[in-house]
Amino acid sequence: MKINTQRGATLIVVLIVLLLVLIVCTVAVRKSVGSLKIATSEQAQDLTFQSSEAYLLRLNNLTTTEQIYNASVFGLVGYTTQDSNIGHEVTFCYDQNMTSSFDPQQVGVNTNVVVGTNPNTNLIATQKLIKGFCNNQFTSGRNAVMTQVYLKSTAQNIFAGFTDGTDSESVSKPVSVRIHVISVIPALASNSDHIPECLSNYPANFDDSLGANTVVDCLKFYRIPYSSQVSDYKQENSLTSTQ
Repeated sequence: MKINTQRGATLIVVLIVLLLVLIVCTVAVRKSVGSLKIATSEQAQDLTFQSSEAYLLRLNNLTTTEQIYNASVFGLVGYTTQDSNIGHEVTFCYDQNMTSSFDPQQVGVNTNVVVGTNPNTNLIATQKLIKGFCNNQFTSGRNAVMTQVYLKSTAQNIFAGFTDGTDSESVSKPVSVRIHVISVIPALASNSDHIPECLSNYPANFDDSLGANTVVDCLKFYRIPYSSQVSDYKQENSLTSTQ
């Protein structure tokens, strides 16, 4: 009888030890998973930030030739400040195949027309872009990050006020363009199919008069990892007479 009692007590002790080991292992696994998620989140934030920053750094290191091109009607400043585009967002996907900082053939223009509330998200959207938004176009060869650029200017056309044949020793007119750069990582998003929807149906800039939600609102709703940076690009456009 004593032997049976001792065996029963031993079994209970073994079961308690196994239970304690199981609890310790479970806690350790949960901590490891939590640490991995934190590390992945930080890496994703760094990657999207670097991708957004890359375009802004490129603008800050333009050659004189590129600055002249930017001031033309085919460049970033000239195109964005055309009368038909003033107050509208000019957008494009900055991908690995772009050879310049701006290509007018690849841009779209937000019409500022509100089409109503999306019943699935309760977000107010604008008219969908026909082109100029990222759809499986990536910033680098690793196909990890998509970067979309939004340009907007409320200034008048840089050529407005000048008549043909204007001759001045120095005519200078600085122009400012607000630039939003938003980068996303589709692979880390459980709702990656909604990325084109966010990038094509919502503006980057919040406008009280428009009343529409923004791209960031949409990305947050679908829990899509992103980085958003804003910068004012200013360029002094000078016309110098030649004798």
